[in-house]
Amino acid sequence: MSGIHKDPICDMTVDPAGAAGSFAHGGTTYYFCSTGCLTRFKADPGGALAAAARGVRLGMTAPLTSIRRPPSSPSSSSSPSSSSSAPPRPMPAPAPTVLVAAPPVVAQASPAASAAPTTTTTGGESPAEVWHRIRSAFEEKRPRLAALLAHAEIGELAAGRMNLVFRTRADADAGEKVRAEIEQAVAAGFGHVVRLMISGRDAATGPALAAVRSEVAVEEEAQASDRKNREAEARQHPMIKKAQNLFGVSLKEIKT
Repeated sequence: MSGIHKDPICDMTVDPAGAAGSFAHGGTTYYFCSTGCLTRFKADPGGALAAAARGVRLGMTAPLTSIRRPPSSPSSSSSPSSSSSAPPRPMPAPAPTVLVAAPPVVAQASPAASAAPTTTTTGGESPAEVWHRIRSAFEEKRPRLAALLAHAEIGELAAGRMNLVFRTRADADAGEKVRAEIEQAVAAGFGHVVRLMISGRDAATGPALAAVRSEVAVEEEAQASDRKNREAEARQHPMIKKAQNLFGVSLKEIKT
């Protein structure tokens, strides 16, 4: 079916030729930008269409895997009773310091390291965690913007500068219209003013290196890895092996 369609889950523009999947319901075929949106629609087509009719977009609500950080150790402090009970001990005389001149070392950056995008961290969080928190803040008040940002990756992240890369030029144009709103949220999330650069993947040059991958891409990769693991387990099943030996055939594909 030719023409441009709207993903009923996130309202993204979808070309049937490059759609991640399709699903027929009620005599109409719907096309999806990602397998995540397709899975959500299959789970409750009627509810998804009813939400879309009310202007509510479900968007990408699956959280990223949280990274557990060890609790910070309390700062050591002496109690008032211990400090007042014992007089201060005299400090020993410092040992003499011997300075030895060392030959200068010139660090050379490898080509691979210089080509990688720059990343920063804020408050102990990784850039991916900060970006997920920024995007999730739009889920309630701006679900369509949250869905749009779920398809974007951070190509470069440096002090005062961030390159936001979308999959298509059309998505980049949609992001350009709400640039001020995104910049404000990014500045609040990272704790400093950020100059935002927006581009589309079809207009980007050079290798596709990303400081933070899009949440849609991460979800699709996780689902593909899960299918691959389940297929590998099925191929090793005793019944499958027995059937192969009995009939002298080999499996070409396993639907999981």
